[in-house]
Amino acid sequence: MSLKPNLRPNLLAALLTSLAVSTTVCADQAFVTSQNTGVSVLDLATLQTTASFDLSGKGPRGIGITTDGKTLVVATRETGGVTLIDAASGAVIGEIKVGKNPEFVRIRGDRAFVSYEPSAKAGPPPKPGEAPAAADDDGDEPARIAILDLKKRKKIADIVGGPETEGIEFSKDGKKLIVTNEADNTVTVHDIATRKLLKTIKTAEYGNRPRGIKVSPDGKTYIATLEVGNKFMVMDSKFNVVKSVDTGKSPYGVAFDRKGERL
Repeated sequence: MSLKPNLRPNLLAALLTSLAVSTTVCADQAFVTSQNTGVSVLDLATLQTTASFDLSGKGPRGIGITTDGKTLVVATRETGGVTLIDAASGAVIGEIKVGKNPEFVRIRGDRAFVSYEPSAKAGPPPKPGEAPAAADDDGDEPARIAILDLKKRKKIADIVGGPETEGIEFSKDGKKLIVTNEADNTVTVHDIATRKLLKTIKTAEYGNRPRGIKVSPDGKTYIATLEVGNKFMVMDSKFNVVKSVDTGKSPYGVAFDRKGERL
């Protein structure tokens, strides 16, 4: 697979990184969280903000959108859960409890997968490229990935990750959960049905602080960014490391184009 640079998404990603904590895209709109305010709606054609949904005091972080495009699922630090928002009106339509310091959100079908840190303490998030402050995202206890039933609006299970779980991805068949754990420099693979740990991939040989994780459209390749090391790591479908590739400074998020030819 030959991966080519795609400049427009890179420009957009840089803009969104400067604006907010997390982004999800639906059709021609992007929904972007700001931890201090709420959710901004961005028109992808004009890159202009068209609406804002106020979540002041809730500490919004990661964000996802349901498969029908109707509901935003926002990890809200101060509530210890997720806030459900009507994507059209911005109205809050529900809450689901998760645990301390919910951060990243991924949605598959009628399930939401949300990382949280049981041992986290209050404090500002670290800046990109800096080590986490001792008062935030404490790595004394492994993170959890909560599995939420969005129809019943409740947590149904937890998967134990590593300390300070960052990225969340699914295998193409939807049976495995792959997460990056920045505090112990690992990528771990978990069986979703049994919640068992299947494999641990150590990243230190290639770089530290694994962050983003993404599977290619054909399901044969996984990319994990290594913030300290300025690289991304390429893994095959069995999660064997194939190679590492140099990047710019402090790579974080990652995505493929629809054909799987570019990152």
